[in-house]
Amino acid sequence: MTQLDPAKTTVVPAEEPAYRYDPDELVTIRNRTMTKKRYLWVLLPVIYGAYFLANFDGAIAGAAGPVIMEVFGLAPDTFLYVTAIFGGVSILTSVLAGFVIDRFGRKRMFALALLGVGLFSGLTAIVVAFWQYVVLRSLTAVTESGIRGAQTILIGEEAPPRIRGRLQSASWAFLFLGAATGGLVASAVLATGNWRLLFVITFAPMLLVFFVTRYLRESPRFLALRNRTEGVGGASRRIEREAVRRLFSRGHRPQTVAMMIFGFFCFSAGSFTTLVAPIYLVEARGFAVEHASQSVTIMFAFALLGNLPTGWLTDKVSPKYVMVLWEALAAALVLPVVLADGRWPIYLAFAALGFFGINGVVAFAIYLTAAFPTEIRGTGLSVILVFVSLSGVVIPLVSAPLLVLGDSIAVPLMMLSFPGVSFLAALALRPIAPAQDIDEAAASLNH
Repeated sequence: MTQLDPAKTTVVPAEEPAYRYDPDELVTIRNRTMTKKRYLWVLLPVIYGAYFLANFDGAIAGAAGPVIMEVFGLAPDTFLYVTAIFGGVSILTSVLAGFVIDRFGRKRMFALALLGVGLFSGLTAIVVAFWQYVVLRSLTAVTESGIRGAQTILIGEEAPPRIRGRLQSASWAFLFLGAATGGLVASAVLATGNWRLLFVITFAPMLLVFFVTRYLRESPRFLALRNRTEGVGGASRRIEREAVRRLFSRGHRPQTVAMMIFGFFCFSAGSFTTLVAPIYLVEARGFAVEHASQSVTIMFAFALLGNLPTGWLTDKVSPKYVMVLWEALAAALVLPVVLADGRWPIYLAFAALGFFGINGVVAFAIYLTAAFPTEIRGTGLSVILVFVSLSGVVIPLVSAPLLVLGDSIAVPLMMLSFPGVSFLAALALRPIAPAQDIDEAAASLNH
């Protein structure tokens, strides 16, 4: 047998991630040079502002619905069916947004999405026919589908690993604040009867954030990937050929399906609370309108309270275990709504959905950015977000026939299913080490 000479043997090191976080790295943008650590505090306000303003726009559009119906003489069911179209458009374009993110870059998709949302939402202020409103809101939905994926990836790829969870969770706090602020502004403006002013308000902030993005850089991970391939065109052809196939290959299919199920059921809790719960509590449980609306307020208030603790915990333990624990606690505390009558068990259930159930989404978003390698991170995220968006369409359609049953156990059981099924889906996910470089985490997960 031939013996190998150790002196002549070459050891090939394992492939290193294309980019590692370095707080002292120098970043130069528009002739201004700063450290990576300082640049992070330029990036984060823009990202958080985009989260705030995107949900602000959604809250404005939702609050203006009854006025739009009156102005254009629409029946409620007609308006709801048209609204479902916007959700369908967003679902269909989510995967396309992922391909754009992986082909042309995170920053470019982020900037274009902000421009589109601000422009198309702002133009709604001058519509004179309902078909124009439908077209503009559909275009808004198309561009808005790229915001969440792009900004989630930007934070994930730029943040220091040890506090990535906390920085991601803070973005969701601004998302909740945007929805709450949009509702307050809408109620004040609509009281004056000038509904068009609402969409003027949504126009300016989005464009302001778009111009600020000139002071952001493209993700260095994306640039390193593009430099290792044949440029944008070559990289995109390879991505389009392999990305979705990889997600649903034999080795990755169970993981992908578990993420889809978790995303759908966890986000369905929020869709149920905002779209269905107030109607159910008034019609079936005999709540006064103001008491029913308090359930929504309670859920989002507790979601804000649990937001930063969730991010902090994901920096200490795997996001998978945070999802498992949070959804188990939510399911246990939602049980009273199935077993008991009265107002306080209901409020307890919605508080649990907010603090634990909804914040499972925060841990899930942190998990997603580390679940996919750089070359398919945008595509993978967008495929999962399709099922997240689907909840806003499916929940009203499923709930409508259940509400006819009145005070039956069907609706409470559906409410319990959101954290219950999310808990089971989280159990099926593979754990990711906390405070780890996202490319290293993706490599360990996909071995």
